[in-house]
Amino acid sequence: MSIPIRLRPRSALRPAAPALAVLVAACAAAGPTRPPPADAGPSAGSSSAGVATPSPTGAVEAPRIVERDGRYALLVDGEPYLMLVAQANNSSNYPAALPALWAAAEDLHANTIQMPIAWAQVEPVEGEFDFSFVDTLLEQARAR
Repeated sequence: MSIPIRLRPRSALRPAAPALAVLVAACAAAGPTRPPPADAGPSAGSSSAGVATPSPTGAVEAPRIVERDGRYALLVDGEPYLMLVAQANNSSNYPAALPALWAAAEDLHANTIQMPIAWAQVEPVEGEFDFSFVDTLLEQARAR
């Protein structure tokens, strides 16, 4: 017996693109990881100087939203993260425009970029996915 799988039409997935842009920003904010120092004690999974460090098991905590007393906070590296956002316009969502975007973000002292990522960039042909722009965006964001 087979169980039918119902796939969403492409138009139903388009609202996920803005969420993907925020996820890209949060992941980029997490930055590179480094191993804990040799004398690391029980707090080996905590962060230092904004750099994610693995726990004793080697896992790095993913950014997440937490709620306490009706208030919400984004945690990055286990610490509250205040997003100072630079928002890119729709014509900036290609690799050649990124150098100007990074310069503008530095001038604004932004720590997060909100980048539109069109579904057509991720799936240019139905069923064929290309995450090269997302990869480029993450690579360049992490380098800063």
